[in-house]
Amino acid sequence: MQRRQLPYLDVRSDFLVYVTNVPSALTGKELKSRINAQYGMVKFIETFEAWARRRIGCIVIEFTTFDGSDAFMRAAIERRIPYLGDVGVQHVGIVGRRHFFELIHRDTDIDLLDCNGQPFDTNWARAKRERAQRSKPYNKPFNRDPKPKTDGNIGTKIVGGQGVSNANRHNSPSSDESVGPFPSSSGALRKGGNQRA
Repeated sequence: MQRRQLPYLDVRSDFLVYVTNVPSALTGKELKSRINAQYGMVKFIETFEAWARRRIGCIVIEFTTFDGSDAFMRAAIERRIPYLGDVGVQHVGIVGRRHFFELIHRDTDIDLLDCNGQPFDTNWARAKRERAQRSKPYNKPFNRDPKPKTDGNIGTKIVGGQGVSNANRHNSPSSDESVGPFPSSSGALRKGGNQRA
């Protein structure tokens, strides 16, 4: 079964309008229906959710005609669109294609020309799940010290190249023979049973 190709922004279109400071409460679907009703046919609205995984307050609207894009831009400049409020707008035909996409890249850190308007992964819901799975703490490896090496004698551990065994603890530099390299309160290697220092 062939997957249906998801729509994406046509970066070669001459009817693109870049809008900043869009209220984050408005979804792309809601914006598209409202703008279609007032200013003409909207072909696509890029909300950058596929890249940023959330609404970032910037959108690119692709209209089907110049008249629709021009009418929308004029109304936005004159603040006649109450659900948008005070927004910034740029038209690709006025500022030029290169400058238009440089503005988008500066504001969103997304280079639409480089990716031809397509997100790196069109199934961003799956990518979001995979990223969340990778970030769970139990999936992350952590460094463990290697197991201590032993030289075959029971109770002998090789530490820093020196073998320290129970038999060698009586050579401790401590003045009290009952105290070896470990404190006597640890109960390690006390001579004569349960003596305390």
